[in-house]
Amino acid sequence: MLSYRHAFHAGNHADVLKHFVQVQLHQYMNQKDTAYTYIDTHSGAGVYALDSNFATKNAEFDTGIGPLWGRTDLPPALAEYVDLVRGMNPSGKMRYYPGSPWVADQMTRPDDRLRLFELHPADSKILADNFRKAEAHKAEQGERARGRRVMIERGDGFMSLKALLPPPSRRALVLIDPPYEVKDDYRKVKDALEEALGRFPSGMFAVWYPVLQRMESRQFADRLKRLPAKEWLNVTLTVSTPGPDGFGLHSSGMFILNPPYTLEPLLREVMPYLVKVLGKDAGASFLIERGTQVTGAAAGRVGAGGAARQPVGNARRASPLSGTGSLRLPGQAMPTRDAGAKDAAPPDGAAAKVNAAARAKRFSRPEAERPDERFDPARDPAKAPRARYADERPRVPGARPERAAGGRPGSGRPVAGAGPARPPRKRG
Repeated sequence: MLSYRHAFHAGNHADVLKHFVQVQLHQYMNQKDTAYTYIDTHSGAGVYALDSNFATKNAEFDTGIGPLWGRTDLPPALAEYVDLVRGMNPSGKMRYYPGSPWVADQMTRPDDRLRLFELHPADSKILADNFRKAEAHKAEQGERARGRRVMIERGDGFMSLKALLPPPSRRALVLIDPPYEVKDDYRKVKDALEEALGRFPSGMFAVWYPVLQRMESRQFADRLKRLPAKEWLNVTLTVSTPGPDGFGLHSSGMFILNPPYTLEPLLREVMPYLVKVLGKDAGASFLIERGTQVTGAAAGRVGAGGAARQPVGNARRASPLSGTGSLRLPGQAMPTRDAGAKDAAPPDGAAAKVNAAARAKRFSRPEAERPDERFDPARDPAKAPRARYADERPRVPGARPERAAGGRPGSGRPVAGAGPARPPRKRG
């Protein structure tokens, strides 16, 4: 779907969270001299005019950058982001807001590379025009052109990400923030990350996502925690209580795979300030959690009160949470045998026979229920077992059957003393 236009939402509280985190990720990547590649799978237009018809229709910037614009008590980490936005507005009036490509262009160094993708035809053209004007402005200021430092392509960022990993310098920052207008975007993000981690496990991947009432959104972060990354960090910002109809964006999150160790302390300093300034009611809050792949998979099974959800029924026996089943979480070891009876030596021959007899008895009918089919001459003939054949006589114990001259007992052929025998047939 190509109906989404970010110009309607530019500068809102979700953009504040996303671009503040993006600035901090660039700050960390810039600490090393080695160049890195920045990849933006859904770049948008790059720059947005807050006085345009798109932005003023809902004026969502009043929920984000607007309340921060004139503040003088900003935390230092948040002030870096706000100063970047102010740099686009030298007159002091809030007219323009940067998208993630523009933030990356301002934060990266001359040797770093930007790879930008946008599928919407109108936004893709605006993005290319904005960077063309920026390069022309820098040329007027005497700055040399940076060659193919910035490459813009109209295409699907999900499909193009695979071809860029791993980058030549083996350092990369990837930002993935689709519009999530269709449910399939959640699956595409997870699949793209899983494939990207297989090709480039040490890369830094940042994912923006909305926190909505729909099931795909509520389960999204838990599914990302199960990806094969070394570490993950999840932060969400809620500015108001969701309405009963479920419409509107009240909360959003940033999920970072292989995050810098410096990010969590900064978030714990800035997020309470954002809740205080941007919060609309008592429902305003934030969440910060961090873990590894194993703890992330277990965190998806946490119930109310922070206790692990216990399986019910037959699932309890095989559950990895029970510690005794056959199923295991990634990295979970098989349980060891308990001391005592389980570690005792195997039984000797006599005990083994007794055990075998006991097992056989469990699967056989009780002796009282089995009929007595043995022949007893002292029993009433009427109660004697019927012969299996019409001409078969009951045997007497100890007596040998008579041999037939031309047959066998019970075969229907004549026997000795029973009548004349049939003369042998002449041959020839």
